[in-house]
Amino acid sequence: MGKCLLESPGWSAPMTAEGHGGFLDLGAHDVAVPGKPFGIVFSTDGRFVFVSYQSEEEQAGGVAVFRWHETEFTFMHTLTLDVLVWGLTITRAGDLLLVANDTGVVFVDALRARVDVDAILGQVRYGSNLQAVKVQLSKDERFVLATDEHHGTVTIVDIERAKATDFGVEAVIQRVVLDLAPVGMDLSKNGRFLYVTCQMARVKGLPDLANWFIYAATFLGNLYRAGTLTVVDLEKINVGRARVIATIPAGCHPVRVSLSNDDVAWVTARASNSLLAFSTDSVRRGNGNALLATIPTGPMPVDLAFVQNDSVLVVANSNRTLGKGERQTLSFIDVQKALRGESAKMGAVRVGAFPRALTVSPDGSHLLVSNFDSCSVTVLHLDQLN
Repeated sequence: MGKCLLESPGWSAPMTAEGHGGFLDLGAHDVAVPGKPFGIVFSTDGRFVFVSYQSEEEQAGGVAVFRWHETEFTFMHTLTLDVLVWGLTITRAGDLLLVANDTGVVFVDALRARVDVDAILGQVRYGSNLQAVKVQLSKDERFVLATDEHHGTVTIVDIERAKATDFGVEAVIQRVVLDLAPVGMDLSKNGRFLYVTCQMARVKGLPDLANWFIYAATFLGNLYRAGTLTVVDLEKINVGRARVIATIPAGCHPVRVSLSNDDVAWVTARASNSLLAFSTDSVRRGNGNALLATIPTGPMPVDLAFVQNDSVLVVANSNRTLGKGERQTLSFIDVQKALRGESAKMGAVRVGAFPRALTVSPDGSHLLVSNFDSCSVTVLHLDQLN
């Protein structure tokens, strides 16, 4: 599998992508989006869908609002923003939508956004060219955390302080320095530990600029250096003292992480064409033997989502550099078979070009896929998954 999967530092060629084991019929159909979609999330009551998108002509974007009713996916309107937008998340109450972008985090009145384009409350701007890809709420929803891919940090914003200061930069209580190009993150059930993927481990002793040059070479495929899975302890987040407690190698360009039953961290290693499973207990202890399983995927996997009561893991195979404009696939993985080392591929579904984000409806009946290069969302019927 090469040093890129298991060692850091390490240099290696990537694994080749494997077949998907046949196609599944899940009644897939596509819905057009007014731009290149990235993040996608349902309203808490399941009646609306919010899709962040980027403009094809300008360095800008917005949030498209759709009505969802018995699989009817109807476009309503857009909330226009003057910056590139990325991931988004919503509070449990369904009243606040947080949108990551190139300068910080946008706050949106999610209830008003259902019926009115004038729903943007404000934006905490704390940088430029951040490419803040993912946003995550703390368990108590007092804080929003954003992975700043181009800055190598996770930024923590106090939500109430943001509202009280007219969304001033003083709402930022901490920026946690990580390895290079952090993207994916997921929170433990107790809310204490944040698991973050970084696409390349820093080379110790080199200045930041040199490290970023090396990262650029890995992104272009000229070098292959291990990325990392990092654990951030949030016990003292309220006083701005979150801290990194462990980091382990996690394949070439790990870009997403999702926890199952709080004991396994599943990571998509994009340049390794692999899905990796790690023991969360071992990861927190910095144990280099934390890897439980390696499952070959399709080309360049990115997002992942659990379906069927967490028994099946869906992986989006982006093929982002070689498959421009071509329809790609989702891989369906049997979780328990994967952990036992058995053949776990259930099959695949063909979706649009560059599938980038996945979300499951609140009732678990449907899976939505944002297709970045197709300017569309694919709707899948999970009740047809046998």
